[in-house]
Amino acid sequence: MKNFKAFFRWLYVAMLRMSEGHVLPELNKMTQKDITFVADFLTEHFNEYLKDEDDILMWPPNTEGNQWFSFLQSSTHLKESPLLFPYYPEKSLHCEKANGSCH
Repeated sequence: MKNFKAFFRWLYVAMLRMSEGHVLPELNKMTQKDITFVADFLTEHFNEYLKDEDDILMWPPNTEGNQWFSFLQSSTHLKESPLLFPYYPEKSLHCEKANGSCH
């Protein structure tokens, strides 16, 4: 159920962004756990449609106004920390989940 809820929350936010609608700040926040839930849901239900390729995303996520992203970019120590999950905005969620990183 957690995977299901996380996926539809993510989908709703994606639809709002594509339609240039206003995304409430509380909907825009996703933890690493939420991302894992979404990836698990996609893998479980759409595996035959997902490709494990090193393609660039057509619509990379918009990080403008994301306080955590801004904080990480301004902190040299955190940016290079092995404790944080690496962020590749041009890579798909499926690719990240399957390979750790597609680089």
